[in-house]
Amino acid sequence: MALWAFRGLPLGPGLLWLSPLPLFLAGLGFGLPAMVAAVGVASAALLAAGGFIPFAIHFLAFALPAVILVAVGLRRGRLDGSLPLALLGIYPAVLILFAALLLAGDGGLEAVLTAIVKVGLDRMGLPAGDAMVADIVRIKAAAVGFWLALALLVNGIGAQGFLARRGLSLAPRPAWSEAMLPKLYPAIPAVALVIAAMDDFGGTTLSLFIVLMLPLLFRGLAVIHTRTRGRNGRPFILGAGYMALVIFSVPTAAFLVGLALFDHFSARAPRGTT
Repeated sequence: MALWAFRGLPLGPGLLWLSPLPLFLAGLGFGLPAMVAAVGVASAALLAAGGFIPFAIHFLAFALPAVILVAVGLRRGRLDGSLPLALLGIYPAVLILFAALLLAGDGGLEAVLTAIVKVGLDRMGLPAGDAMVADIVRIKAAAVGFWLALALLVNGIGAQGFLARRGLSLAPRPAWSEAMLPKLYPAIPAVALVIAAMDDFGGTTLSLFIVLMLPLLFRGLAVIHTRTRGRNGRPFILGAGYMALVIFSVPTAAFLVGLALFDHFSARAPRGTT
């Protein structure tokens, strides 16, 4: 699927985002050694038929994080979604830092993203004004991190569901919506927010803060799923929530993060308190 995408064939971009699915199927169905072998086969094929850049992109963006998620989530015959959920924010943040260090000699990550955005706007026939380019660059890395985290989440859950329905999974299918973040995780985006504020919310630091908030956003959506279970009008509430997230992205995301934080700390409150 990755080779199909890198060759520029029809439906390639969609297949690229689905390329972690076979790896998750191997890991969740046959164990971590089988998954590592699958990554080795995929990497060898990409390196031989696509070259180093396609191999590096696929390995860093999909193969390596998929292996890490299965390694930390599959423990003693059960799946624990706590640490994998946190890694959906931490891993994209690490990639952004790695890219910033790697591109330091080329003017920095923001300079490279600025050039890419200008080329993209020019190909679409849109005016590449400085203000528009600057606004896009500020969140460009965060947008890529969001789609990466979403792809890993969807492919992982999809693979486990496919295997569980056929009795092929190594662990029972967990209730993904009930996965709790590690207790101290909210401190990480809080520190990122302070750093971004000190940097006047520059592109790199702002993107780091945004991607580190993604686990809280996903957790907020999960809270809505769990709190509306068994209630009348649940489909309407869920549909309205997702529609609001698409149309009113920023305020809805802020509400979901707040809901996740409330649930994160209230769920751990001692019994007898309110």
